[in-house]
Amino acid sequence: MNDISWFQIIGAILMAGFLILIWPAAKEWVKNSPEGSTSDWLSALIPLVLVGVFVALLIAAV
Repeated sequence: MNDISWFQIIGAILMAGFLILIWPAAKEWVKNSPEGSTSDWLSALIPLVLVGVFVALLIAAV
């Protein structure tokens, strides 16, 4: 009847603790992150588009 196990409860507590510990560093990373140029965004976009086309071809082949 009860589907929640002790492992799930312990995992949720550990995950919440990790998020609490990492939060200050993440705020600092976001504040001091470098800005991406147009060439940086294109360099990231081209492989993503290629992977999307490949996945679409795989789906169409089935």
